[in-house]
Amino acid sequence: MKIIAFAGSNGSTSINRLLTKKAASLIAKHEVEILDLRVYDAPIYKDSIEDRGIPESILALRKKLNTADGFIFSTPEHNGFTPAFLKNILDWLSRIDRKTFSDKPMLFMAASPGARAGKSVRDNLRPLLPRWGANVIAELGVGNFNDKVVNGVWDADLLAELKQNIIHLEHLVSKQASELI
Repeated sequence: MKIIAFAGSNGSTSINRLLTKKAASLIAKHEVEILDLRVYDAPIYKDSIEDRGIPESILALRKKLNTADGFIFSTPEHNGFTPAFLKNILDWLSRIDRKTFSDKPMLFMAASPGARAGKSVRDNLRPLLPRWGANVIAELGVGNFNDKVVNGVWDADLLAELKQNIIHLEHLVSKQASELI
């Protein structure tokens, strides 16, 4: 069983990438692969570009996502919205198959330096993720991130909540796999 983890950020010092990596490090029972979506960048979606074909980077990303049995996903919030970088990738993926995440379990997260913990982006994406085939089994918003992770030391309460979410994700990935046998 394999869990793919990724952050919806193209920033080189993304706290959401850091949160994703920490969550992935807590996986105990399954293989985990951390994707850097920056590798799969594509031109801004428009139908005239699509008429020439789906970008190779997006086809490669879709192929990679197909290998997952579950997902860990964390996204930043850009002025209350989904980052344009992430939206563009999701736009392209949906042109291949609207069920991008194949109804697999997903831990959905957002981290922010402010107190709202990415609430606006979580409110925006929460109803859309199932439309794209994500079975969101847990959601975690981490506000005041820079106060909770200082010099590589994670706040105990945050770490405990993250661990509980990972245990739940791993359980559901294992359960879903056993039901397919």
